[in-house]
Amino acid sequence: MGKIAGLAGGVLLTGMAALILAVSLFSLQLAGSQAGRNGGCLTPPPAPVATASMTASTPATPPISAPAAASPCFPAAGAGAAVAQSALAIARHLSGDPDVWYDTGLPQPVLQYWQRTCPPASGCRVDWQEGNLQCVLLVTGSYALAGFPLPAAGNAIDFWSLYRQRPGWQEIPAAAAPPSQRGLPMPGDIMVWYDPPPRVGHVAIVVAVSPPINGANGSVTFAEANGPGALVTETLLPDLSVLTWSSPIPYTVLGYIRPAAGIVNSPYVLTAWQDALGVGLDPQVFVQQINVESGFNPAALSPAGAEGIAQFLPATAQSLGVNPWDPVASLQAAAQLMAGYLRRYGGDYARALAAYNAGSGAVQKALNACGSHWLSCMPAETQHYILSILGT
Repeated sequence: MGKIAGLAGGVLLTGMAALILAVSLFSLQLAGSQAGRNGGCLTPPPAPVATASMTASTPATPPISAPAAASPCFPAAGAGAAVAQSALAIARHLSGDPDVWYDTGLPQPVLQYWQRTCPPASGCRVDWQEGNLQCVLLVTGSYALAGFPLPAAGNAIDFWSLYRQRPGWQEIPAAAAPPSQRGLPMPGDIMVWYDPPPRVGHVAIVVAVSPPINGANGSVTFAEANGPGALVTETLLPDLSVLTWSSPIPYTVLGYIRPAAGIVNSPYVLTAWQDALGVGLDPQVFVQQINVESGFNPAALSPAGAEGIAQFLPATAQSLGVNPWDPVASLQAAAQLMAGYLRRYGGDYARALAAYNAGSGAVQKALNACGSHWLSCMPAETQHYILSILGT
């Protein structure tokens, strides 16, 4: 499931400038045709049916336990959305059980990237040949197609150690840590499995997530190669572990690898999600907003004096009757404030976010001066703030 000969130990994956340009251009086309709105969230496909006959490299799919109530999937924003969309673009051309075959519609930039990084003289050339496609190649191909080639790759079992403390990357534990230290997966994450000896491991790309809410199970959907299906959905339990393959070989989801610029691993992410749902906000937008505001750091203090996880100025916190250093109370107050702005501006998230960042007075001044082009009359900081959250 996780073999990729010749890359163990971590090898820098670089391509020719022309290849990267081709990949980047294809990524722009992909984003234009498939990108979701409201944060770029991707809708999970139907869960696959478990297969009866499995081998060590194609573990059985566990029973799927859907969330008690339908909830929006987790936000796919920025690089994460592009990687998830790229993984879907590859997965739709895979077939077989295990899915090691691909058709002629596989994006050509992916094949070119594999040819460049695993040429005939390398030990990994066999790993991207049709009929033998390995899980690591789907992962590296997805990041390359999105325009973000991975800095290192190895056998699937090596990924967790390769990215531990690697600058620019973060690891979000699942079974690799106690429940209090676990985090939610995000679209675009590299999902990493561990198995007992011979310890080949497995890796895949997360494409959609429904968080477990109020004690109900959630789900995580991933694209993979050399597994029981190109797209698989597994149960995400309330303790943020994953109900994954157990027979004939017991696999364990160690966790997720994510660029450091993505949403941070924090227990307050799920709190923010729930607070947003409670007041009718799009939880994708609100989670991304708080990530931009403070990186979910309850002790954040800006040069301008904004305090806490929701970055309230002292006067704002006082008017809301909230202690800005209390993350739970601040998230609830921030969600309520955003909901009020959203009602005021008729559901326009850009204007609501602008009011949160610069004040409703500044928004009204921009509307009076520039009308439908109001955003161009807002401070550059506010324009960047909105772009960072909504992506458009």
